[in-house]
Amino acid sequence: MNLDGIDWRRLKHAYGRATAIPRLLREAASDDAGQAGEAVERLESVLWETEEAMVYSASPTVVPFLAELAAAPRTHHRPRLLRLMFDIADAVWELEEIAALGGDSDLLNFPAQLEWARAARTAVQAQAPTLARLLEDGDPEVRAEAARILARFPGHGSDPLPALQDRAAREEDVGTAASMILSVGELARRRRQRPVAWLRERLRAARAREVRVAAGVALARCGAGLDDAACEAIGAELRAERSALDDQPWTSSQGRAEFLLSALSDDADTHLAVAVQALRTTDSAERLKALPLAGEVMLTWRAGPQTLLPSLVELCADPEASVRIAATRQIVQGGPRIADVADRLAELLDDPEAEVSGNAAWALSLVGDARAIPTVTAELAEPRLPIPIGRALEGLRGAAQELIPHVAAYLRAPRQNPQLPGDTLIGVLIGLRSWGPRALPLLPELIGVLERGTAVPACAWTLGTLGSAAAAAVPHLRGLLEPDADPIARDAAAWALWQITGDAEEPLRVLGEGLKGGLSDHAVELLCGLGDRAAPVVKLIRRHLKSSLYGTGAACALYRITGDAERTLPRLIEGVEATPVGMLAVQCLGDIGPAAAPALAAIEEIATSPRVLATRIEKDLIATDLAYRDMAVAAAERIRR
Repeated sequence: MNLDGIDWRRLKHAYGRATAIPRLLREAASDDAGQAGEAVERLESVLWETEEAMVYSASPTVVPFLAELAAAPRTHHRPRLLRLMFDIADAVWELEEIAALGGDSDLLNFPAQLEWARAARTAVQAQAPTLARLLEDGDPEVRAEAARILARFPGHGSDPLPALQDRAAREEDVGTAASMILSVGELARRRRQRPVAWLRERLRAARAREVRVAAGVALARCGAGLDDAACEAIGAELRAERSALDDQPWTSSQGRAEFLLSALSDDADTHLAVAVQALRTTDSAERLKALPLAGEVMLTWRAGPQTLLPSLVELCADPEASVRIAATRQIVQGGPRIADVADRLAELLDDPEAEVSGNAAWALSLVGDARAIPTVTAELAEPRLPIPIGRALEGLRGAAQELIPHVAAYLRAPRQNPQLPGDTLIGVLIGLRSWGPRALPLLPELIGVLERGTAVPACAWTLGTLGSAAAAAVPHLRGLLEPDADPIARDAAAWALWQITGDAEEPLRVLGEGLKGGLSDHAVELLCGLGDRAAPVVKLIRRHLKSSLYGTGAACALYRITGDAERTLPRLIEGVEATPVGMLAVQCLGDIGPAAAPALAAIEEIATSPRVLATRIEKDLIATDLAYRDMAVAAAERIRR
């Protein structure tokens, strides 16, 4: 290596001047594997920063030496050197995205960072001839790593695709053959003419499952449809305990299952077909592995529950209790479509396994199925099943009249569920918020909870949802406004008083400073609900309109309080997204009507997306997402009028 002709003092790595780089490169070439490994590890840390995907001015200069070392058969740790080349060159993508958005970045010296990353990519491209020769290397890991780099960085002049196809067809190592085929798919997906026939032949003729899987994934990446054989192979791969694809270049950073699901085309039908195939096995261990993967797919695509719930409920007949438990855990996430399999779930209410029967009752309660009521009332009397009883009560709000005597008894003598974390009483109180006026017969018991001083904030929030009908609670709530009271309880009591009395003066003495500091999502929701009764805080809210953090919420609240569309419309349009406050903005825009037309594209994306757009922090994710979809559909219709 001709290292002495470079002025390393003028170059920088992660920790300063790059003067140590020549020594590290020479040590990486050492016959001593331990010394070489330490040098490679040090090179990895100084040339590429993992968290920010950053490179440095020395990185492009080092690339030819890394390639030279990787090409020498006597060098230790050659696959790691090739991975480092890949990572150095790959840093450019994130920086290019930032540049396309105007170059706004927290990175120091962003223009220089982008220049170094582009130079690093060019330096790797220049090594295409060396990488092509490494496809014939004696080490299968080296062959696989070289193929991955060629797939992302196609080189100068010559097209690496024919060489990759030829080498993959001759490759005898199963994992490397699969990795090479994935590289073919990665390279070909950017082209108009794609080797679909060649990939289908690999899918048909290959004996190894992993090679067939790689061909199926490559076909999906190329936009070609997958037949049942491809879906079956990928489903089997997702269930497999071990695979030759494990620790291959394409899967090592994410893990095999996550890579396969993310690498399949951005198409709901493909993911769902693979998930269904993954569940079709008679082996209990494989079913247990497939179930959470199917659940993940169901939470990703809006068509997921309709497609997957029938397959999931079939597994509830499995003789293995662990499979039935795992299946019902996924079913409770299914949203309104749970109703489609309600009869099968009702059969599980008598399952000898407590978690199975509990999950079945929970799922039925979420869709308001009255067959869950006996289990829920029994849980209120003596909690023993792992059912979040508050969520169950929320789903069964339509049966409030039948449940009220049991809830009242529980509120008078609350019991903690030993099967679940968190305070059961708080969960019950949260669940009752969705009942609205239906919970009014529970007013004496709710006041009793306040008087006992347990779960006070949660109880105050629930009382607030009853509005003026909860006037009997006002003296008790006022007693919580004392300066020495718990601050969380004070805030909750102040909001509840505002909702019950409509008078802002007393609550604002408690809430004013907090509202000056910012607007939580919950505060925005409450202010929108108060409408013109929140007029005393208009000036305070206006100061948040220009805030990047609180502007959308401020616009929603101001529009609901004042009806001022002219002032709030720009921020409402900007704030459209599938989040609680973003959807409040969507509803406001729908009420504004045709003047909100600039927001239509963003609203229609929420209405028509095949993906679940609600974030994973939302409870009942699928039900929440469907509610967002319906809100967007209704708003778009009103805007078009």
